[in-house]
Amino acid sequence: QQRTAIVEVFEGATQPLSPHDVLDRAKKQQAGLGIATVYRTIRALLDENRIVPVEVSGKPPLYERADLEHHHHFHCEACGEVTPLTGCSLSTNYKLPRGFNAISHEVLFRGTCAGCSR
Repeated sequence: QQRTAIVEVFEGATQPLSPHDVLDRAKKQQAGLGIATVYRTIRALLDENRIVPVEVSGKPPLYERADLEHHHHFHCEACGEVTPLTGCSLSTNYKLPRGFNAISHEVLFRGTCAGCSR
């Protein structure tokens, strides 16, 4: 039941989550849930390729579902929010040096979100 609650948190998430975000949301369904269980479940979901890490320097590890379409993220440096961005034209518009073979790429935009820009 605890694992199911954690999986449901990831399935309903619209942005990458920290383990503490997952704990806060999953506790609404499983009041006795602890952070150790969240970390164990995240490790298992990573091993099963159901979630992937989202790297943002200066932030604790974040995770999101692995089955999402390829996308990038925006990090608001004022409030710390990490927001997924839709679409990516980089993979088709980028020239690699001769002999290079890219298998993936990551892009992180930084700035201020709409709320913090006001």
